[in-house]
Amino acid sequence: SKVDAAAPMSDGWNEAHSGAAVTAAPKKKKHVFSAQAKGCAEVNADRLQDPDTAAKDTWTGGFYMEVLVDGWEAEKTVTVDFHTEDIAIPKHACQNVRVVDFSSTTVTFALVMQPWICCESFGCAVRGERP
Repeated sequence: SKVDAAAPMSDGWNEAHSGAAVTAAPKKKKHVFSAQAKGCAEVNADRLQDPDTAAKDTWTGGFYMEVLVDGWEAEKTVTVDFHTEDIAIPKHACQNVRVVDFSSTTVTFALVMQPWICCESFGCAVRGERP
């Protein structure tokens, strides 16, 4: 391709691809942790039980699960107990955690501090039937 050095420089912005200015982002409702999960974590039951979200988060042989964390700290561990051996424990999850241990019914994740985001939750794909 040829570049015309005499042509005026563009800042790269294409106005045709711009939408209306956003003046205020919608406020996200802050999760309120149950007494037993205070300072720890709990499964996002609202997402797990919502029929519309469940339709998007479920596929043949598996589903997506989100865990909400109260007090995100690097290397804090969260153990999820599925209470059944009929779930295939995930060996990987999102970039916010890493799997550090698992048993036939549980998986333990270590939280990772991501410098570019403020974390409040993590998700993983699980093989098995949705609870």
